[in-house]
Amino acid sequence: MTIGVAYGTNLDRATSLLHDILRGTDRILQAPAPEVNVASLGDHAVVLQVLLWIDAPRGKRAVRDDVYRRALSRFAEAGIDIPFPQRVVRITEGAGPVDGP
Repeated sequence: MTIGVAYGTNLDRATSLLHDILRGTDRILQAPAPEVNVASLGDHAVVLQVLLWIDAPRGKRAVRDDVYRRALSRFAEAGIDIPFPQRVVRITEGAGPVDGP
Protein backbone atom coordinates (compact mmCIF):
# COMPACT_ATOMS: atom_id res chain seq x y z
CA MET A 1 0.00 0.00 0.00
CA THR A 2 1.12 3.55 -0.57
CA ILE A 3 -0.05 6.81 0.94
CA GLY A 4 1.15 10.22 -0.22
CA VAL A 5 1.70 13.06 2.23
CA ALA A 6 2.44 16.70 1.46
CA TYR A 7 5.98 17.95 1.21
CA GLY A 8 6.81 19.62 4.51
CA THR A 9 4.98 16.95 6.51
CA ASN A 10 6.74 15.73 9.65
CA LEU A 11 7.51 12.25 8.33
CA ASP A 12 8.26 10.86 11.79
CA ARG A 13 4.77 11.94 12.91
CA ALA A 14 3.10 10.50 9.78
CA THR A 15 4.89 7.14 10.11
CA SER A 16 4.12 7.02 13.83
CA LEU A 17 0.41 7.53 13.14
CA LEU A 18 0.49 4.81 10.50
CA HIS A 19 2.20 2.40 12.90
CA ASP A 20 -0.52 3.15 15.49
CA ILE A 21 -3.17 2.39 12.88
CA LEU A 22 -1.45 -0.85 11.87
CA ARG A 23 -1.17 -2.00 15.50
CA GLY A 24 -4.85 -1.24 16.09
CA THR A 25 -6.27 -2.92 13.00
CA ASP A 26 -7.68 -6.42 13.41
CA ARG A 27 -6.28 -9.09 11.10
CA ILE A 28 -2.92 -7.36 10.61
CA LEU A 29 -0.21 -9.63 11.94
CA GLN A 30 2.35 -8.08 14.28
CA ALA A 31 4.99 -10.70 13.49
CA PRO A 32 6.55 -10.01 11.15
CA ALA A 33 6.09 -6.40 12.15
CA PRO A 34 4.44 -3.98 9.72
CA GLU A 35 6.79 -1.46 8.10
CA VAL A 36 6.37 2.12 6.91
CA ASN A 37 9.08 3.56 4.66
CA VAL A 38 9.53 6.46 2.27
CA ALA A 39 9.02 4.84 -1.13
CA SER A 40 9.58 7.85 -3.37
CA LEU A 41 9.55 11.60 -3.74
CA GLY A 42 6.71 12.14 -6.19
CA ASP A 43 5.83 15.22 -8.18
CA HIS A 44 3.23 16.29 -5.62
CA ALA A 45 3.77 14.07 -2.56
CA VAL A 46 6.21 12.15 -0.43
CA VAL A 47 5.02 8.59 -0.98
CA LEU A 48 5.02 6.30 2.05
CA GLN A 49 4.95 2.56 1.51
CA VAL A 50 3.13 0.42 4.05
CA LEU A 51 4.15 -3.23 4.22
CA LEU A 52 1.95 -5.52 6.27
CA TRP A 53 0.93 -9.11 6.63
CA ILE A 54 -2.60 -10.32 7.26
CA ASP A 55 -4.11 -13.47 8.69
CA ALA A 56 -5.97 -14.48 5.49
CA PRO A 57 -5.33 -13.37 1.89
CA ARG A 58 -9.06 -13.10 1.17
CA GLY A 59 -9.31 -10.24 3.65
CA LYS A 60 -6.84 -8.03 1.78
CA ARG A 61 -9.40 -5.57 0.40
CA ALA A 62 -11.19 -5.12 3.71
CA VAL A 63 -7.93 -4.54 5.59
CA ARG A 64 -6.69 -2.09 2.96
CA ASP A 65 -10.01 -0.20 3.11
CA ASP A 66 -9.83 -0.07 6.91
CA VAL A 67 -6.24 1.21 6.93
CA TYR A 68 -6.96 3.89 4.30
CA ARG A 69 -10.09 5.10 6.14
CA ARG A 70 -8.27 5.27 9.47
CA ALA A 71 -5.32 7.06 7.87
CA LEU A 72 -7.61 9.69 6.33
CA SER A 73 -9.24 10.31 9.70
CA ARG A 74 -6.06 10.34 11.79
CA PHE A 75 -4.15 12.47 9.29
CA ALA A 76 -6.99 15.01 9.20
CA GLU A 77 -6.97 15.18 13.02
CA ALA A 78 -3.19 15.70 12.99
CA GLY A 79 -3.28 18.31 10.23
CA ILE A 80 -1.40 16.11 7.77
CA ASP A 81 -2.42 16.78 4.19
CA ILE A 82 -2.79 14.12 1.53
CA PRO A 83 -2.12 16.17 -1.61
CA PHE A 84 -3.41 15.73 -5.11
CA PRO A 85 -1.86 16.89 -8.37
CA GLN A 86 -2.48 20.53 -9.19
CA ARG A 87 -1.65 22.48 -12.31
CA VAL A 88 -1.46 26.23 -12.70
CA VAL A 89 -2.49 27.59 -16.08
CA ARG A 90 -1.58 31.18 -16.85
CA ILE A 91 -3.22 33.02 -19.67
CA THR A 92 -1.19 36.03 -20.66
CA GLU A 93 -3.11 38.91 -22.11
CA GLY A 94 -1.96 39.93 -25.56
CA ALA A 95 -0.20 36.69 -26.38
CA GLY A 96 -0.41 35.93 -30.07
CA PRO A 97 -0.59 32.63 -31.91
CA VAL A 98 2.37 30.32 -31.65
CA ASP A 99 3.89 28.75 -34.75
CA GLY A 100 4.73 25.13 -34.47
CA PRO A 101 3.65 21.59 -35.19
